[in-house]
Amino acid sequence: MICRLVVVLLFAAACALTPATASAFVLDRHTGPFTNPPAGGVRASVPITGSAAGAPYIPELWKASVRYWGGVPKSCARGIRMKLSTDDSDADPADTETSAWVYDTELCSIYLNVHNTEWPITPETAYTWCVVITHEAGHMHGLNHSRNKQNLMSGDWIPDATPECNRFTLDGEVYLPKIDDPHYDKQGRRRTAAQRKAYERKKAARARRR
Repeated sequence: MICRLVVVLLFAAACALTPATASAFVLDRHTGPFTNPPAGGVRASVPITGSAAGAPYIPELWKASVRYWGGVPKSCARGIRMKLSTDDSDADPADTETSAWVYDTELCSIYLNVHNTEWPITPETAYTWCVVITHEAGHMHGLNHSRNKQNLMSGDWIPDATPECNRFTLDGEVYLPKIDDPHYDKQGRRRTAAQRKAYERKKAARARRR
């Protein structure tokens, strides 16, 4: 299976992954539980190798994704690979919309499409690629696409889904999440583990009252 992100409007494919234990944290009921959960706390210092490792901003974009998810994928604690699409014999050179993809048989690698209209990564496109890499990191953690159209793992482009990418905006505008995200409050502050549990309890209580 393959998980792809299309920058313009939608994703090229959905991704079905093996279910995990019920005790794993669930981002939402559509994405399912982490099958390769965040491990080691907020670790951003894992080695980055691969043909795209030397591209501008890559270390900073990866760190933003690690901060969002709260850690690196469990099986990738020794390092991750950022690869160019030219490394993938199945990549379509005529595809200018798909931006990146992760194979569920290769969860420690992200392929970046060099034929995408937003490539290469520049100061003007770094914010876009930050959201792309954070979404693909979600697939590395084993999450499916969400049918929730306001979720970072949705099949639609959500430009302000993660405050961790705000530092890459050019005009200084601070995006606040317009989504119901367990990781962040409405002011864009990251919730602690205890705050996330309280959030989930309140959300469950509201659902029962409906």
